[in-house]
Amino acid sequence: MRLASLLLFAALLSPAADRGRPPLIPLVFVHGEEEATIRKVIGEVAESGNTGFVWESRPHPDYLGPRWWSDLGIAIDEAKKRGLEVWIFDEWMYPSGIAGGKVVAENPDFAVHVIEDRSVAVRGPAAGKAFRMPGQPGRIVSVSAVRKDASPVDLTAEAASSPGASPPGNGAWSGWWSASSHPNQAG
Repeated sequence: MRLASLLLFAALLSPAADRGRPPLIPLVFVHGEEEATIRKVIGEVAESGNTGFVWESRPHPDYLGPRWWSDLGIAIDEAKKRGLEVWIFDEWMYPSGIAGGKVVAENPDFAVHVIEDRSVAVRGPAAGKAFRMPGQPGRIVSVSAVRKDASPVDLTAEAASSPGASPPGNGAWSGWWSASSHPNQAG
């Protein structure tokens, strides 16, 4: 572990091959400033000996909107003039990947889903009776009946067409199912 830490430290201190100086890239927080201010800040980054900067998206009031892209274009233009690398922070807020809510707003199918496993003890067979899946399970992914002395039995098709599923034979069974839902759904 110590050797790995030393190697990482040495790599961070070694000069960038094409610049002869360490790769320093601070965060540049943007709030929708005027063009002159953006260019001044990028100039200060370069004059401070940095090799680039990270365009910090979160505080910008028009994340991914026309003003954000325009401001980013100004920053890239100034960075090119000064030989700086530009890195773009990929997200507006945590968690990464939600693009400030814009992706899910345009396509709700892209929302986070939770896969939840549940089980219940049942006795079988019971003609006309099915074990119920408590709560609102969301979209059923799989349903199985499991007994210690038998192989699991897939009941997914039966559960999809009715509000429950029946154990396939005599004895004590455990009914298991997995369901996919949005985290804010009751269940």
